[in-house]
Amino acid sequence: MKCFARLLTFAATIGAFTSANTVRAAAEVGQSAPDFTLTGIEGKIHHLSDYLGKVVVLEWTNPGCPIVQKHYDSHNMQDTQMAAAVDGVVWLSIKSAGYPGAQGNLSEADAAAWQEKWARGR
Repeated sequence: MKCFARLLTFAATIGAFTSANTVRAAAEVGQSAPDFTLTGIEGKIHHLSDYLGKVVVLEWTNPGCPIVQKHYDSHNMQDTQMAAAVDGVVWLSIKSAGYPGAQGNLSEADAAAWQEKWARGR
C-alpha cells in the first residue's frame, strides 16, 4: 500500500504541474474536483463527473516510453492497479501523446492490443 500512496502522491504532483496553465475552475480542499474531460489510451472520452463519489487515479501513459515499459514488464503497474481496484478505485489510463505521430499516440486498435497484452499478465 506504501507504493500505492507514493504513486498517488506522484500522480497528483505531476497532474498539478502539467495542468497548471489549463485549469478553468479552482479545486477546493474537501470539495469535489471540478469536472474535466480526458481521452483514455483506448480513445474513450472520460468526464470526471461520470465517476462522482469515487476515487479516481489518472495514469498518464505512453506505451512507447521505456520507463512505462519497465513498469509494465515488471508487473509493477498491474499489481498497483489491482490493489487499487480491490479498494474500489477507478483507474484510468490516459493518453499522454496529444497529436498524431507522437511517441505513444496509438490507434484505437493498437491501444487495445497493448492493453490486452498487459491484461494477460494480471
